[in-house]
Amino acid sequence: MFKILVTLAVLIGFIAHPIQSQAIQPPPPVTQTQPPFAFVEVMPVFKGGQAAMYKFISDNIEYPDSARINGVQGQVIAQFVVDIDSLTKEVKIVRGIGYGCNEEVLRIFELMNAQKSWIPGRHKGVAVPVSFTLPIKFILSDDQKSTMPKTD
Repeated sequence: MFKILVTLAVLIGFIAHPIQSQAIQPPPPVTQTQPPFAFVEVMPVFKGGQAAMYKFISDNIEYPDSARINGVQGQVIAQFVVDIDSLTKEVKIVRGIGYGCNEEVLRIFELMNAQKSWIPGRHKGVAVPVSFTLPIKFILSDDQKSTMPKTD
């Protein structure tokens, strides 16, 4: 009987040991050098949501004089990373239209950072950097078009 108990205890020890060594470990802490994710379980959100982001851009963007005078309209596409500290980083213009519009988009991102406007994304319960692409349209109103110089 004693041999059976000892053998049973040894078997249980061998069975339990691998289970303990394979226990789920928490994810390692995110470092600032970690490459950004494209998709995560909980994507970053502008504080107040997407409508608040577009309102923020609309309220703060200034149509550059050079673009207005030359009748430049179009879409500037910015790529950026929302980092774990609620800031946009690595902001770059991937497609611009010039005439000061590209620089104006970069200025908008600086304003966002001044207000820490983003809630970071989360993956497996941990805040992680996430990359984004955002198009920003520059469209002249009819009033702005009527003040443009006439070219013949």
